[in-house]
Amino acid sequence: MDEVKKQNENMLERVRPEQVGVLSQGILDFLKTVKEKNINMHCFMLLRHGKVAAEGYFRPFDGKHVHNIYSVSKSVTSAAIGIAAGDGLLTLEDRVIDYFPEKLAPNVHEYTAMMKIKHLLSMSTVHHKSTDTKGDDWVGSFLNTPPSHMPGTIFAYDTTGVHTLCAIIQKVTGKTVLEYLSEKLFEPIGMGKIEWESCPMGINKGGSGIKCTIEDMARFGQLYLQDGVWNGKRILPDGWVSLSTSRHIDNTNTKFLLDGQKGYGYLFWRTRNNSYTAFGMGGQFVVVIPEKDAVFVSTANTLLYRDGHQLILDS
Repeated sequence: MDEVKKQNENMLERVRPEQVGVLSQGILDFLKTVKEKNINMHCFMLLRHGKVAAEGYFRPFDGKHVHNIYSVSKSVTSAAIGIAAGDGLLTLEDRVIDYFPEKLAPNVHEYTAMMKIKHLLSMSTVHHKSTDTKGDDWVGSFLNTPPSHMPGTIFAYDTTGVHTLCAIIQKVTGKTVLEYLSEKLFEPIGMGKIEWESCPMGINKGGSGIKCTIEDMARFGQLYLQDGVWNGKRILPDGWVSLSTSRHIDNTNTKFLLDGQKGYGYLFWRTRNNSYTAFGMGGQFVVVIPEKDAVFVSTANTLLYRDGHQLILDS
């Protein structure tokens, strides 16, 4: 009973929509659209002024369900890099190869040698797509695959580049990213026990693999809305939220555009109404809308739909 009471006390505050300036009819209209479009929604939550104005759970899912959030994990990896930079463990200008001399083949290509941490964050690495993950050493494969272009020149969605960021953090901290963030981020903002899959070499999958609850996702989004501060304590370095969610590269060259041609930050998508989004396959969303002091999060499975993720954004 004490554990249940503790969990309830730790929950985000719930209010009626109108108490925070949200129209109940708007929530009902959203649910109607979800039903009409036959969106396979699992859960959603809307925060306004830091309070839960609406939430919904579709059987068999509930608020305790630990959901795979897929590439939302990338935005969490971005936060980890920001915290490590704030701790003085790395800089965004660091060359990636300098962290892994033991993995490099002879005669490293000049483009690979030029690649910096900031290029991995902005999906402007040296490869036109993610590299091979069939073997055990995903980082070694990433660094030794012949490059297709100079870093920083084009947007190319590269999950193995993000995984390499987790390998860098593990090198400089001596901990997995899950261990590092449990201490630095997850526990301080009240997130529950987070699960994070690892590669064969024991490095957390930087580009995917996190499992958590819908409220955990909401807390992460609210932290960003609050400029990295939680209950008066700075969790993310000063300026990191603005830097990491700003547009760093044009992404119109890709076939996949989450919400039009609004650019890409440091593992965050720029989206409509000056918002930014952590997005995972199938409709996993953490949408932060600073101008409305709001956060919208969802878990879903829209893979059977063409551009199914867009159905949620448009609803």
